[in-house]
Amino acid sequence: MRNIFLKFIGIFLVLSVIIITGCKKEDSIVQSGDNITDEEWIQIQQSVEYISVTADSILLTSDPVTGWQQKISNYANLDMIESAFIADGALVLKIKKGGQIIWSKTHEAYTPPDNLEKPIIKNSENNSKVLLINQQYEDEAMAHTKPIIDELHTYFSNLGFIVDVKNADQANIDLFQNELNKYFIIYDISHGGYINNHTWLSTGQKHSNWNFIRNLETWWRDNEICVLSNNVTINGIVNPVSYYCISENFIQNRYSSNSFPNSFIYLSGCQTFKSQNDELANAFINKGAGAVVGWDESNCVGQSSGRFLLILMSGGLTLQEGITLLPAANKLDHVGEHSCPGPTESNLVFLPQSALNYKIVNTSNGSVQITTPVNGNTYYNRVVDLQGYLENAVSLSFGRAEISKPPYQGISINLIPNGGAFSQQILLRNGTNNIKVVCNGLGSNGIPIAGTLSINVTGVLPALNVGTELRWNTDYSDVDFHLLPPNSSLSDLWTTRDCYYNNANTSWGGVLDVDDVNGYGPEHITIQNYQLTGDYRLFIHYYSDHGISTPTDGFASIFTFEGDWNNFGPYRIENDGGNNLGDLWEVCRISMPSGTITPVNQRYNLGDYIKQITIPSKKR
Repeated sequence: MRNIFLKFIGIFLVLSVIIITGCKKEDSIVQSGDNITDEEWIQIQQSVEYISVTADSILLTSDPVTGWQQKISNYANLDMIESAFIADGALVLKIKKGGQIIWSKTHEAYTPPDNLEKPIIKNSENNSKVLLINQQYEDEAMAHTKPIIDELHTYFSNLGFIVDVKNADQANIDLFQNELNKYFIIYDISHGGYINNHTWLSTGQKHSNWNFIRNLETWWRDNEICVLSNNVTINGIVNPVSYYCISENFIQNRYSSNSFPNSFIYLSGCQTFKSQNDELANAFINKGAGAVVGWDESNCVGQSSGRFLLILMSGGLTLQEGITLLPAANKLDHVGEHSCPGPTESNLVFLPQSALNYKIVNTSNGSVQITTPVNGNTYYNRVVDLQGYLENAVSLSFGRAEISKPPYQGISINLIPNGGAFSQQILLRNGTNNIKVVCNGLGSNGIPIAGTLSINVTGVLPALNVGTELRWNTDYSDVDFHLLPPNSSLSDLWTTRDCYYNNANTSWGGVLDVDDVNGYGPEHITIQNYQLTGDYRLFIHYYSDHGISTPTDGFASIFTFEGDWNNFGPYRIENDGGNNLGDLWEVCRISMPSGTITPVNQRYNLGDYIKQITIPSKKR
């Protein structure tokens, strides 16, 4: 029976190689002696499964590299393992006569606060196709990617594009091999990494048995595909999950010249531009792509930044204009903030350089006018009204303001639209403040309009020990800020110790400027002169959804002693049925006198504390 089985396997492998080489475009000829034998495949499977027992568990630790280094020599001595080594923070197994098996830890995502419920631009003249890939769809730690995909699907559908969405295992090897060249815009949410001299992108296809990779043995050996294990949260449990990945070799060999005529490709994955020659980006460009955008290091903002960039460009901006107008937190990921580890910062970059003037839609140029504050004026109030309009626009589809105090990074805030006009309250810093506004709108002739304007104003204000800002991304919703002084517990919330809507001017120095009950924010809590040393605790609470039962995303920004902003969020918060027992999140702790800001990011169920607290009703 064993001989018959081996004979059948041998025939199957021969037929597989014939089929594979028949559909390849540029494969080199593989000698039969290079093929992996049946016995060797069994040894590979046994060795990898043996290694996976420890490699998987180490992947889930806070420092997997150290753990893997202690096991390297054991791994390398197993059958059919040519070498085992650490490359670019990942564990790599090089298989004899085969390709690579990789373990790489993923990062939590940070979404700068750029979401906005908005009307849709319609453009019936553009019938190009858009592909939205969400390889991370099943990962509960990446749940924020789902509304990003949903929003872009609605947005581009109403622009007149034909939009396809591929989630999880729908984004399989077959899609990457046969379907990519059918699309004008490709927006890819997936894990990526530059590992062992190749740039890898995860597909959504799981590696569950060895038959699939045996059928693609030549591709695997030629480093077109690999197996990459990441830490993934499903049903509240974090486990390693192995996916098939593609590299720059895959794009070069699977597609012919001009397969992507003038296409726009955005890659959210880490390190897609890390290699010295940007092989993956250039592989797409060599096949005709007009612009490829990605990140040169590990990043935690790639998904939301790509969404923001596409919305800006859908208003008619060029690629250069769109990237220029992105808030700082969306194009320069300060590695170490937002729980994104790594030795260096990550930059949003693009190729080719000739794509500076690349557009995905054609629009007329608009002009933004800011009526208040006035360019060049001096202001003595910390919170001022930002108001203006987009000339010749009957409605705004998108409005955003970035307020920065050079040399520090700015923070971004949604503008509230009213026809072609906008308004919002903003927080000025002491000294020079740069206010940059970007708007997309719709003209009376139905043609999209895009415009931007930057002004400078001066704040003459007392220096702050602590400054904070709260924003959220839905209308008709009431989210609150709370700040507790040192030596406080949760039972001190909604008491005279708490800086909140019912105690806006505290005895210990905390001041809340406004209680925004209708949506978006902002709210600010400040301390001019702290009186107590120790750890201050900052919270956000979803007080009321006004009976609409709408979840929202909350964002908080904090600085100390007039330094740089620290950004936190998004916090997906819900409120069941409009009661005041909505989600409570502890954002961070602020230590005085050092000014150190320590992330907490912990959710509390108020139902567990309801006997200890009383939540005062608000006066309407």
